[in-house]
Amino acid sequence: MSERGAAGPGPAAIQVSRIMRPDDANVAGNVHGGTILKMIEEAGAIISTRHCNSQAGEACVAALARVERTDFLSPVCIGEVANVSAEITYTSRHSVEVQVNVMSENILTGAKKVTNKATLWYVPLSLKNVNKVLEVPPIQYARKEQEDEGKKRYEEQKLDRLETKQRNGDMIFPVINPEPHTVGYSQSSLIHLVGPSDCTLLGFVHGGVTMKLMDEVAGIVAARHCKTNIVTASVDAINFHKKIKKGSVITISGRMTFTSNKSMEIEVFVDADPFVDEPQERYRAVSAFFTYVSLSKEGKPLPVPQLLTETEDEKRRFEEGKGRATRAGRAPPRWRRRRRRRERRGRLGREARASLAAFLLGASVAALPVALGSPPALLAAPGLRGRLALVLHVAGVNAALLLLYPRPLYKIAVRAGFLGFAFGCGLLLSAGRSAWRHFGWYMCSLSLFHYSEYLVTAINNPRSLSLDSFLLNHSFEYNLAALSSWVEFTLEKLLFPELKQITWLSTVGLLMVIFGDCLRKAAMLTAGSNFNHIVQNEKSDTHTLVTSGVYGWFRHPSYVGWFYWSIGTQVLLCNPICVVGYALASWRFFRERIEEEEITLIHFFGEEYLEYKRKVPSGLPFIKGVKVEL
Repeated sequence: MSERGAAGPGPAAIQVSRIMRPDDANVAGNVHGGTILKMIEEAGAIISTRHCNSQAGEACVAALARVERTDFLSPVCIGEVANVSAEITYTSRHSVEVQVNVMSENILTGAKKVTNKATLWYVPLSLKNVNKVLEVPPIQYARKEQEDEGKKRYEEQKLDRLETKQRNGDMIFPVINPEPHTVGYSQSSLIHLVGPSDCTLLGFVHGGVTMKLMDEVAGIVAARHCKTNIVTASVDAINFHKKIKKGSVITISGRMTFTSNKSMEIEVFVDADPFVDEPQERYRAVSAFFTYVSLSKEGKPLPVPQLLTETEDEKRRFEEGKGRATRAGRAPPRWRRRRRRRERRGRLGREARASLAAFLLGASVAALPVALGSPPALLAAPGLRGRLALVLHVAGVNAALLLLYPRPLYKIAVRAGFLGFAFGCGLLLSAGRSAWRHFGWYMCSLSLFHYSEYLVTAINNPRSLSLDSFLLNHSFEYNLAALSSWVEFTLEKLLFPELKQITWLSTVGLLMVIFGDCLRKAAMLTAGSNFNHIVQNEKSDTHTLVTSGVYGWFRHPSYVGWFYWSIGTQVLLCNPICVVGYALASWRFFRERIEEEEITLIHFFGEEYLEYKRKVPSGLPFIKGVKVEL
């Protein structure tokens, strides 16, 4: 090991060298990607620990907190020398940035080539108290710009770590008799007991050991999917959320998330079960995305079998992986060609037209009184003839949709037709003078809200359009809340019928519903393609910060609209219990949702969003959004 000049207290750069032996090889005969990752982490740990102990004070050891995206530029061969150079490039009060380059050297010919580049972040932990983070001695910068650039990188990685921690929580469960090339077919897990040789002086696992195990699991997933030789192409940011103590049992799990023609992305996470000393619940310790490529026996790239996604979660992860691949320059051109062809053919336009036609067809149930010569309030006392007419109408609409649309469009049309039918029934109920009149208003409001969510998305952001855009399967809690409001209305109608006939109160609720829905749809239309029903974790090339229109009034106008719409539906129904319950549940949901979303927005837009946040309120009472301390 060698070291060179300092830029402040402690060594600013070191070099660690080691000859690659046969036991470092993978099945393809090249050095295992996990071995390189382990060497990178060892060099980073040495230089950061030395630096943090370079001044008088409490002794400490540097713990790995994060590894930025790492590309494997070329393989290292057995017999070559791997020269790992590490340099401290930035220090904050409690963290150290280390940049590492790996160069392979053929000691017979003298030929050298760069194989890896990585950026690592460490925090100093006290030897006396491992939960105490110490201060880092500052380094001197050759130029002020270097410090400014380092601070920017520090802020970005801190926000990204927080964002990743917020969305961690997935588990991998075994699949019985999975089909080839599905997620369940290739997913893999490895269980490892943490021993003394895996740990630092403090008794916690070396980051390099964890990364090597993660790479092994990712390699197994890739090999199972391809049935060929595979090599690590890159590793996305690795976030170390919590320390893993000696004696813990760790489960390293991997699953395929995305495939292109030339590469595949595997999500890997590490869960720890502490058993020794202080038994605790299992927790998520580390997470990352690995990218692999498939190679022939001659070392030439092979096409990767397409991943078959089955569930909505798998499809969502596939789209997110495709976005990461596109930004990293790994997505093949055919994705973009296919997308342009789809847009030219107007496929999404047909989906919107099919849904609108089906909605109107379903809503035509409101014309039944005219056809039957019955009173407008048909549903108030339908009779045998009216019930038969309703059944025949439903059957006829469904038959028409089956004949008109192929299966993919039928799935859209049948949902839109159902919402249209509910809207038409609401109109029929509204035409009467019974206690069900206000429930008719509610049915119209509810069905129109869900259908307009799909239609506006189809017009506004067709690339994100899916069956989920109807929001009919929003969540179990959402469906339970709707059911509870129906139950309360029915019971109170039977026990206290006069409570359901307060027209002025229902009118106030209706106005709240109209205001909330109009505000939400105005927000969706103003945001354009920037609006998505799912909080985006990756910034697209067209993603911009919208601050005009209704976004000049509130930072989150779509949430404000939904908040008052949901409460308004219960005021409309004169449901006193659900009014309180909806208000509390909606407020809590949007408080957590806004904090999660603002972490991402700050990551995307930095100071621009922070300035916008200072000027414009969230729009929801007592919700100020995420607090960022840098």
